[in-house]
Amino acid sequence: MGKNNSHKSALKNAHDAPFILAIPLIFLGFGSIFIGYLAKDMMIGLGTHFWANSLFVLPNNSLLVESEYIPQFIKMLPVFITIFGAMISYLINLGGNELFVYSLKTSAVGQKMYTFLNKRCLFDKIYNNFIGTPSLKFGYHISFKAIDKGIVEMFGPYGIIYAFQHFFVNIKKLQTGFIYHYALFMLVGLSGLIGFTELYGFLSTWIDHRLYFLQLLAIFFLADSK
Repeated sequence: MGKNNSHKSALKNAHDAPFILAIPLIFLGFGSIFIGYLAKDMMIGLGTHFWANSLFVLPNNSLLVESEYIPQFIKMLPVFITIFGAMISYLINLGGNELFVYSLKTSAVGQKMYTFLNKRCLFDKIYNNFIGTPSLKFGYHISFKAIDKGIVEMFGPYGIIYAFQHFFVNIKKLQTGFIYHYALFMLVGLSGLIGFTELYGFLSTWIDHRLYFLQLLAIFFLADSK
């Protein structure tokens, strides 16, 4: 009983904000009314020349014409719903029985209705669970980790540097100190140079010659870093 009495006293002491806090809302209300009236040509759509040709819409995609010829009842439906909601709110909070209002607010149905309406029809939960969270997971796991940190780096600068480092480490292992090994490497290198010179005219159509200069620079810096 003590808990019920405390809830009832809390409902009796419930009141609207004082007038000093309502003054800014009054100015905002008047501002929204008059600004909406003065700037109605920006949003009225068909029949106004405010935007002129700055927003061009193809005739095939012009749906504003159809929206102007819907039934008048459909156009006035938001006004009717607003007035109906205001009347229901007044009857429940001010014109109704306090015991009925208290029973409604503390019942399971009333609490579910309050939660549903307070959470804006749970649109935020739907957006977070089905749009926001999957988008964040895609951006981190797929776009960042798999593509940026994975494919782009492995096949991009990091992968090229890593491959060249291991390539030159393996090349150094070929230095055995035997003259016939050096003679073989010189023969292979000279044959490759002659073959590249003969095929340069054919390769130049497929490979940009500026890449050779970049390759020489990469070899120089890698050798200098060692």
